[in-house]
Amino acid sequence: MITEIAYKDKEEWIALRKKLGVGGSDAGAVLGFNPYKSAYELWAEKTGRVPEFEGNLITEVGSYLEDFVAKLFERETGKKVRRKNRMLVNDEYPFAFGDVDRVVVGENALLEIKTTNSLPVMRKVKGGEFPEQWYAQIVHYMAVGGFKKAYLAVLIECRDFKIFELERDEDEISALMNAEKDLKDIKDIAGFVFDENSPELKEKLATEVITNFFTHEK
Repeated sequence: MITEIAYKDKEEWIALRKKLGVGGSDAGAVLGFNPYKSAYELWAEKTGRVPEFEGNLITEVGSYLEDFVAKLFERETGKKVRRKNRMLVNDEYPFAFGDVDRVVVGENALLEIKTTNSLPVMRKVKGGEFPEQWYAQIVHYMAVGGFKKAYLAVLIECRDFKIFELERDEDEISALMNAEKDLKDIKDIAGFVFDENSPELKEKLATEVITNFFTHEK
């Protein structure tokens, strides 16, 4: 069963993120696809050993442009989208949650919105591809939200606009959800390991746990 949890503001949104587990923006790090955050760093955040990333000017600008990109998507496709403003949790995946940018009216589909001015990413998107971490995020949302389809709308340096369409893939969902469950298992194991007294032992054992669970071929 999929449950929707409403939130009133950013502070409540942040509190829910910390409480509910692995989110869509975490999925790329789980698989080792995020160039800015490793699986180890994500684990440290989820176990409360370092503060979670709560955004910066770049993410703030991206959020500000969401409405504009959503309107571009509507104009280009003729489809209608709306905000959900709710966290999604799924009994099948109790370690995960989803907070989608938009849902597509009249379809069991989500819209993921991205903006970029990164040269490598712009080249990839213009060539008809997009970063693996974006794909992992979308697969996560389709799993948790039960969506059958996803659209990805990308604003490229405020000069170009691309839309991608993705169908639900059960094999990809299964692989990602298993990896995310491993992160939950690591968190439980690490809680015991970090009761030990030796800092050196803590670091050694934690590193071994991470290495065992996060060896992914790209």
